[in-house]
Amino acid sequence: IEENPVEYKGYLVHGSKLALEVVAELDFTIREMFGASRWLERFETPPVGKKVKHRMRLTLIDGMLSVLRVVRDYSLTAVIAHGEACLVLMSVFSTEARVAAYAERSVSPAEAATLEEVMETLEYAVFISPLTLPKASFAQIRDYIPEINVVNVGCSRAVVLVPLRDGNAELCRTIAKTIHGAEIVNLTFPGPAYKTLHRDVVCSALSKASTI
Repeated sequence: IEENPVEYKGYLVHGSKLALEVVAELDFTIREMFGASRWLERFETPPVGKKVKHRMRLTLIDGMLSVLRVVRDYSLTAVIAHGEACLVLMSVFSTEARVAAYAERSVSPAEAATLEEVMETLEYAVFISPLTLPKASFAQIRDYIPEINVVNVGCSRAVVLVPLRDGNAELCRTIAKTIHGAEIVNLTFPGPAYKTLHRDVVCSALSKASTI
């Protein structure tokens, strides 16, 4: 899931018996002026009205549905997310969020059934530096979509890459702890974690299956 102007094509995350490679990138949900793009709505100074909260919630839901549809259409078995996009991927793993999304976006029962089948084939998830900008956005997101306050990745093999010695390290660690079932891997990134990637990552949690 693309979050920043970073080169993702061909990015690899290694396990001892496999490697996950980026072969498809999702476009952003929001296009702003001067070329800026985002997955989530910008932080709103409290108090936040109901209509604004509803818009913020629907934006995240739209991102979640985009992920599910791309995984379905490309028959993917793994998803890698970076930065704020990790919150979108977290929603994918929330049964309650998916059910709400189908209802709130009028997804047909037939399509909803095919999207639920995606969760049976999605084997791997990698969350790279899960964070929000600004940091206060995380509490706001949990308010307008409480379905992702705690997420269980189920039987998928998931890892969360948490940056060390980074201004967002504490926030990344806090978010990582809400992703139950994922292995947390602490790494030193070559630059600010919200816009850089750690190359040559090896995660033992991704080596439990011989095929993907």
